[in-house]
Amino acid sequence: MMRRRRQDGECRLCGFTGKLSFEHVPPRKAYNDTAVKVLDGLPALDFVAAAGPPRGRTSQRGAGDHTLCEPCNSNTGAWYGSDFIIWAKQARDVLVASNGSPSIAYPYHLFPLRVLKQVVAMFFSQNPPTLRRSHPALAAFVLEPGTHPLPTPFRAFAFLTLSDYSRHSAFSLMVADGVPFFFSEITAPPFGFVLTMGSPPPHRGMVEITQFGRHGYDDYEMCFLQLPLLPIECAVPGVYASAAEVARLKIEHEPHQVAGQPTGLRVVRFREDPPADS
Repeated sequence: MMRRRRQDGECRLCGFTGKLSFEHVPPRKAYNDTAVKVLDGLPALDFVAAAGPPRGRTSQRGAGDHTLCEPCNSNTGAWYGSDFIIWAKQARDVLVASNGSPSIAYPYHLFPLRVLKQVVAMFFSQNPPTLRRSHPALAAFVLEPGTHPLPTPFRAFAFLTLSDYSRHSAFSLMVADGVPFFFSEITAPPFGFVLTMGSPPPHRGMVEITQFGRHGYDDYEMCFLQLPLLPIECAVPGVYASAAEVARLKIEHEPHQVAGQPTGLRVVRFREDPPADS
């Protein structure tokens, strides 16, 4: 049996430097327990589902990476993970009951604050350690179970998806029709989530769940949510379009710079080509 190599680094949540554990994003029991193909970096931005399966590396453990120290991984799983899994199973039931076409607000029974904290915890794993360093209040929101609400300027949004593909992105700047959107995205069936920073969401149909942060840790609620079903047919964050629609998009991406210096972000711009017969 091959021994896994130790992974050291900086914990994305608490800043501890040392051995990191593998964090499933989303949690393993939330339908993230099978092998996945992973396409990273710039090649991912050029991937379109219609072109065939990706040629990336295989992760036998599901989607995720070594991003959290063992205490943070264990604590967030115990505090929030099981309640997020229950919500994911309810969402799966909604998709089955609606034959993949949810059109009304369905009741979800959940602990809203715990669910939101798990969602935010996943975004820390998806972003570099600079997110914690720049926004310690957001890290405290996850690391302190009773802390609420979600600190400004962050807002969280949710939707449903049945895509065969998942899409995870760190904070990116997207410009569509001249409107800037600054957000991070995690999409893995049955859910998609977007965390924005001082920006509207990249799709107006998404349902805001920021208000989940107004509840207490032990508040158990029945929430009626009409989560839209959005397709994921390419790897570019913020693009929710059918395969035919994606084929008509002109997508450009380039390094984002301030005063001529790279920031580590990328700017994604897209526009739709007119139909050939117009």
